[in-house]
Amino acid sequence: MYLSPMTRIELQGERRPRSLLWLSVALVTFLPVAGATQSIPPSSGTTVTMTLPEILRLALEQNSGFQSARQSKPAAHGRHHQAVSGVMPQFKAYYSKAKQSIPSVNLGGLQNMIPGGIFASETVIRHVEFSQPVIVPQAWHNVASSRHSRRAADLDVQKATIDLIANARQYFYDLLLAGELVKVQQDRVAQVERELELSKAQVHLESAPRVDEIRSEVQLANTRPDLIQAVFDREISEQRLANLLGLKTNTGIVARGEFLKVTPVPSHNTLLKVAILSRPDVAATRERWRAAQKTLKAAQAGYLPTVNVVAAYDKTRGQYWPLTDDIEISSAKATVNLPVFDGLMTEGKVKEARALATKARYDLVTIERSVELDITQAVSQLAKAVAVLKATEAAVKQAKLAQEICEEGYRVGARTHLEVLDSELSLTMALTNRLRAHHDYSVAMVRLDQAQGLAPGLSVLSSTDRTGKKFQHQGN
Repeated sequence: MYLSPMTRIELQGERRPRSLLWLSVALVTFLPVAGATQSIPPSSGTTVTMTLPEILRLALEQNSGFQSARQSKPAAHGRHHQAVSGVMPQFKAYYSKAKQSIPSVNLGGLQNMIPGGIFASETVIRHVEFSQPVIVPQAWHNVASSRHSRRAADLDVQKATIDLIANARQYFYDLLLAGELVKVQQDRVAQVERELELSKAQVHLESAPRVDEIRSEVQLANTRPDLIQAVFDREISEQRLANLLGLKTNTGIVARGEFLKVTPVPSHNTLLKVAILSRPDVAATRERWRAAQKTLKAAQAGYLPTVNVVAAYDKTRGQYWPLTDDIEISSAKATVNLPVFDGLMTEGKVKEARALATKARYDLVTIERSVELDITQAVSQLAKAVAVLKATEAAVKQAKLAQEICEEGYRVGARTHLEVLDSELSLTMALTNRLRAHHDYSVAMVRLDQAQGLAPGLSVLSSTDRTGKKFQHQGN
């Protein structure tokens, strides 16, 4: 397992096999009450404790999907170099040296004048050629098209980076929520255990009916499955995050951090403007539209003539008279190619390129509209999360107060045992709802950042790719 230098590792024992985990869960239901909390198996043995920056760094370094997406950038740069070669000068050099044992010399017109030929024991050819396209409209437009495609590929890598960061942040908050929910359920089990002990004491003193003790035992039995479910939910969150980070799925991960604090959000129009300017997928689609327009012009240039200039220099021996001397030959020529009829090949390319250019234009319109929808939905989710969060804060305060009043009243005989159990359940639900509201708000902020094309915290990260080359990830 590869970890970044900033990763903190805390070893907390060996991880239990899956079969032992199920055995432990089964024992929870049947063990005595006093051991209910301690019998819950941990989500993992060997545990890696990570902060959000450490998770982002590891995701950028080890996520195989992201590493695959990054390869589109050098591939596009390679295609651009191929297109540029069509307008660049070409140099060719050729050298040949041959030993001959029979008179097989090419004498041209002298062959018939000299019976039997002339014997040259050695033939040497030195040839250098230079060619330069002068008028090649099709190649020029292909270069322009590949340049826009190269920019689009660069922007695609930026989009993949933003998406990976958004997913890593959400998985971090998912794991953070799962861990907190386990704590809530553990506290609830411990509270019910205390209530059970109190009920037993009350029954022993004959100040409460036996049914109160039975109700506490039933409540404890009903609480255990919630704790078991919370533990398994946490393990699933760990597996998802480990898979995203390129780790083994049985790696235990502890998220160390907090949910996001509520902050003011800019207006819808401001967010939309930022998204249009910042989102790399919008810019990439625009570049592909421009590339398609250049490709159309390149196809139309197939009707135009082309001009090439070629210059060559030869220095040979054994090929020309006198055979024993080095003969120098220089040549220069200009070639003009005028297309007359190519079997409708150019017409077919133009039709295809025009259709692809039209498609690219509609793709741009579509993604610009989707940006507005993404921003609108993200803002709505954020507003909902803020409203729920405010409501749950008040509910938690009231539930804590009600639970304290019921517990104290039960001790003095002013409240029934059912009221105590109801207050405990209400408090657990309020705490759970508040945690989920904090989680939902944090995730809504993550998706709003993603909708704007932003990746907060990315600019402070630097990583090393698999080749050992340093690269910087710049955020907006």
